[in-house]
Amino acid sequence: MECKNMEALETGNEVLGIKEYNLDGCRFLYRSGNSKITIVTFSAFPPKDVPQKYNYIKDFINQDCTFLAFLDTALPVKDPRGTYYLSDGLGMEYLIKIHCIIQLLSKRNPQDIYLLGSSKGGGRCSTAWSKLWVH
Repeated sequence: MECKNMEALETGNEVLGIKEYNLDGCRFLYRSGNSKITIVTFSAFPPKDVPQKYNYIKDFINQDCTFLAFLDTALPVKDPRGTYYLSDGLGMEYLIKIHCIIQLLSKRNPQDIYLLGSSKGGGRCSTAWSKLWVH
């Protein structure tokens, strides 16, 4: 997976001035920073009939770190609140895609990457993170 042309991935949407991207169905916000720190946030589980939203943006908007925020899958189609970051068949494909994006866009040092999220996003992704990080 390559992210050399980020402009091609732009959705045209912004949240608090941070551009949104879509890589093969994986929706995320990305802003590069000057510090070695990368903050990665994951969405909470919304109530029924409420669209997913990015979380923790206001907490880090003024920090000079690299910032990534991910939404869950847009599944199931009848209730697109997400699948706890698992793909439709409950495989790891979506998490692997997120992990690759983090590796490509962060400063690449796992000790400087901080994951934040609710029990849905943070718990699931931090568990997968330890299994997926390529040394």
